[in-house]
Amino acid sequence: DLAEGPDKDEMIKALYLLDKGIGQVRSISKNLYPDTLLRKGLVEALNEFLAELRKPEQLKLTLAKTEVPKLSNEKVLHCFRVLQEVIHNTFKHSQAKNFTITLTHNEKSFLIETWDDGIGFEWDQNKPQQGLGMRNLLSRMDILKGQVFLETELKKGTHYLFTIPLNS
Repeated sequence: DLAEGPDKDEMIKALYLLDKGIGQVRSISKNLYPDTLLRKGLVEALNEFLAELRKPEQLKLTLAKTEVPKLSNEKVLHCFRVLQEVIHNTFKHSQAKNFTITLTHNEKSFLIETWDDGIGFEWDQNKPQQGLGMRNLLSRMDILKGQVFLETELKKGTHYLFTIPLNS
């Protein structure tokens, strides 16, 4: 039992803040490496992430093909973060009605492709990127020794292709 008097209110407030802090640490921990990603893999983690975001009136999200090769946990995490970034940018900026993801591979590379039918954006690969999102994507591809190919045009949507070498 808590003591009566002025200390009781302070103790209740401290316990509330402690519970809130613990909840935030759990949330951060889950976001750093989602449980589903570790336990069930990229496709299930992606499905879970998409399910949290799905708002049918806003954007139709489709995971069209899911052929994922055996990848290290580090590669899986970076691939998941790349997809999160593209999905968030699509929601935030594209005004798209449809967004499609395919995951495939060949003998040499894991391929992640996304398409949207949104407004597109101006892209000049020879200019340093101002947006944090694009810098994050390029940094992750550097870490993975992969490449990103981007096709976008105003009013014609955006297509990303990420190639990640399997043996690097």
